[in-house]
Amino acid sequence: MEYYLDKELIFKDLEVTDNKEALKILSTQLFKKNMVLEDYISEVISREIEYPTGLFTGKINIAIPHCDYKFVKKKSIAIATLKKPIKFKKMDEPNEYVPVSIIMMIAIDNPDNHIEFLKKLFKLVQNQNILKDLYSSKSKEDILNILNENI
Repeated sequence: MEYYLDKELIFKDLEVTDNKEALKILSTQLFKKNMVLEDYISEVISREIEYPTGLFTGKINIAIPHCDYKFVKKKSIAIATLKKPIKFKKMDEPNEYVPVSIIMMIAIDNPDNHIEFLKKLFKLVQNQNILKDLYSSKSKEDILNILNENI
């Protein structure tokens, strides 16, 4: 499955005060790399408010923010491991919050051709060992390698 990810789309030990700040940082970087349209930045933040993406997966929780494919130029991923967990509303219980340690922002360019990609992604986020490895990675290269091996 082809998607774009490089070290400039990886943020290790990102320090942010809330999820909106984190979403803005990741989406802005996708825009700077010409992966998404500029409107993606505001759209992904708006979508997170209406359709939360926080997932309780165990000790290390994750959020998978995204928005409509019409704002995407090329299928890509931006990822951040957070210095301190931040609150995201839960995907399955939008009135509850989950402390998120990893944000994996996905930009999907073709809604008809992403099922396999999402299957691999959800297999990854359900594996606490992989999430632990991502979170405790010493470098952006390590994070890149883990994602390339598992998605």
